[in-house]
Amino acid sequence: MALDSWSLLSGLLVGLGIASKQYFAVFPVLYLLPALRRRAVLTGVVVAAAVTLPFVLWGPSAFVDHVLGNLANTPDPDRLTIWAMLVHAGLPSGHAVSVGLAIAGASVALLLAWVGRRNLSTSLMACGLGLFAFTLGATFAGYNYYVYGLVFFTWGLLIPAGSDRLVKS
Repeated sequence: MALDSWSLLSGLLVGLGIASKQYFAVFPVLYLLPALRRRAVLTGVVVAAAVTLPFVLWGPSAFVDHVLGNLANTPDPDRLTIWAMLVHAGLPSGHAVSVGLAIAGASVALLLAWVGRRNLSTSLMACGLGLFAFTLGATFAGYNYYVYGLVFFTWGLLIPAGSDRLVKS
């Protein structure tokens, strides 16, 4: 398969991952941007926009509610998140707290993306830690997101030293 075909295929997969909110597909993109070709990233953005645009046009407020609605939901006590822990402890956990935790988790993820941008193993380990932090700060988190974080971190550990440069010096 030619390099351009791989760029298009990876862009298609990333776009579908973004459109379907599959964080295990979306999260690595943040950490692997230096290694991805511009064509793959642009294809991913176009595919995500093409898939979600009909839903946005059909019902803009419903779309926003479905995408961001978990921020307003009460925490699921069966989930392992900071928000659910606060509720179990009887501490204040209103809407402002959920938004603050989401922003904190996203900030940690972005900081780790910046730290891990130079080589693949560090980037994948940062991706795993970032996904873990993001999931802890979420209002609704499936246990599978923690598993994805562990998988990315483990992949980073398994890459042989010296074979993982993302950006040339």
